[in-house]
Amino acid sequence: MEFLNMDVTNDPYYNTELLNHINKQLNIKFKLGRVYFNGQYPGREGAFHTDDDNPKNHTVIIYTNKVYSWGWGGFTEFIDPKSGDHKVVAPVLYRAVFFPANILHKAYAFTQQDCPMRTSLNFKLEGE
Repeated sequence: MEFLNMDVTNDPYYNTELLNHINKQLNIKFKLGRVYFNGQYPGREGAFHTDDDNPKNHTVIIYTNKVYSWGWGGFTEFIDPKSGDHKVVAPVLYRAVFFPANILHKAYAFTQQDCPMRTSLNFKLEGE
């Protein structure tokens, strides 16, 4: 798996303004572990993984592609460890997904070489 990555953890817009907005929307107070952009070219598939083993920690993915077509794929797939159920989320612009960091998930690249890079903004949040 190869992703392009740009860490913005030290940027006040992300570590203060957007973090405060996320906490307000979720009505909870998370601390920021890390925030970064991921870029994924077509054909560079992710692998199933968890972000953290601590059940208090969570992840927020915000999809940032300005252009998206349903035929491109690029979904994030989640697997419930207890039931084995699968859920997929399409990377529609500004859609946010909030989930426990210990949930198994995978980012799929866009399917065709002429598709743009799939991008997302990822917040790793630490619970109390």
